[in-house]
Amino acid sequence: MLRESLEPCFQTFGGHSLRFLSHGDDSAERTAVFLHDGLGAIESWKAIPRRFSTEYSVRTVVYDRWGYGGSETRGLFTAGFMEAEVPTLTEIIDSTELGSVDLVGHSDGATIALLAAAWHPNKIRSVVSIAAHTFVEAETTKSIEGLRDQLNRGGVPSWLGRLHGNRGEPLLKAWAEVWLGESHAGWDVRAELPRVKCPVLAIQGNNDGFGSDEQLAVLGEFLPDSEIWRVRGGHAPHHELGDAFIRGVGDFWLRA
Repeated sequence: MLRESLEPCFQTFGGHSLRFLSHGDDSAERTAVFLHDGLGAIESWKAIPRRFSTEYSVRTVVYDRWGYGGSETRGLFTAGFMEAEVPTLTEIIDSTELGSVDLVGHSDGATIALLAAAWHPNKIRSVVSIAAHTFVEAETTKSIEGLRDQLNRGGVPSWLGRLHGNRGEPLLKAWAEVWLGESHAGWDVRAELPRVKCPVLAIQGNNDGFGSDEQLAVLGEFLPDSEIWRVRGGHAPHHELGDAFIRGVGDFWLRA
């Protein structure tokens, strides 16, 4: 059972430690699990999980995936690394002992959330998908190439160190190597989407440098009952929208 914590704490899964932060308690009627982006960590969500906990009485759980933030590294990045995260997510869901949960995912985390909903429908109550990837496209690889080139020139982004310490640089290298590698070039999870039966709120900014509007169009096509929210902004519209994001997701949960 994951307990409420004012500071991140650690819990063991499969003999390895994951770093968690949880708000709210077991009396909450619903639990929301937040899945960070491909270079993110618990801190990437800032105050959003806490706000949902206090303003909507939702129990929130945030964690650093394997190799991110303060969590242990377990294996190397390979093609299919997002699919490989689903078993850990379902183990975490089972540990809450509260039945099905709501997932809120950003970028790679949104893809993981959609796959979990497709493969384990009894565990997922709803999905908020923020800038999900469903296939590899030029916008994504171009932006990742930019990050890799910046790193190769010695320009390590300051936020990378804040989130991951001295693991930030090798994490970016490994993650970019997979996304830009030949084995990942044909990666595509669109065939899995029709298996998603829970309510989905799909959000994407109109100026997202890591994905085109086609990603949102795919979700609308394969998930005809999903709610599509095109907004002004970039790759992190949940931060750019501010209060509007909190209200929009809260209203979605009331309908879901």
